[in-house]
Amino acid sequence: MFFTKAWNFIKKNAFYIGLVVCVLAIGTISVIASLPQPEDDPSEIVDNTQGENLQDAQEQRDDEAKPSKDALSGEASKSPEPTKTSNTAKTNVNRGSATVSLTKPLEGEIITSFSGETLVFNSTVNMWMTHNGIDISAENNTEVVAALPGEVSSVVNDDSKGKIVEITHTNGAKTLYAGLSEADVEEGSKVNAGQKIGTAGTPAFESDKGPHLHFEYSVEGKFKDPTEYFA
Repeated sequence: MFFTKAWNFIKKNAFYIGLVVCVLAIGTISVIASLPQPEDDPSEIVDNTQGENLQDAQEQRDDEAKPSKDALSGEASKSPEPTKTSNTAKTNVNRGSATVSLTKPLEGEIITSFSGETLVFNSTVNMWMTHNGIDISAENNTEVVAALPGEVSSVVNDDSKGKIVEITHTNGAKTLYAGLSEADVEEGSKVNAGQKIGTAGTPAFESDKGPHLHFEYSVEGKFKDPTEYFA
């Protein structure tokens, strides 16, 4: 009975019911359309922003790490040039004479050079031997002077080498003057460079060379070429 009445009501008012349904549908659609659209996920925006910031920071660090052309040219210009050693400096090193200067014991021609460990022939004694000093030609009784200041360590009268004077100097250096005809100093005497110590003569073991002075210079027992140390 109830359903029959309801059905009759619907048939009589179908137009109005349909109209109401349409209005409600349109209203519902309008309401939905008017609702604010969902915005982007804030976390995604933050992540994107952070990603962009990280990328910018990395690019900035890369730019700072790259040296500029000016910096490269500046570094190149600051590179020190290799030091050039002059010939004079090399000579001083080789000679070792930077702090030693010998006074020539007498003026004259060097007739026999320093040989070091090389053997040279001595025609007087007819044998090969080393020549640990130099021979300077001179007239008999030519004045002989000390090459360096020091103390006379020995005065010897040798049958083959004549009178021999040895002077000890600082730093283990010694000078020897052989073939003297006379010695004007005694053992223990203090002498200055250029001071007379005797006179030249003719040593028996080198008599073929005539009057001359045999002069030796050594440091801590090692013989040196005196000509490399003459002032």
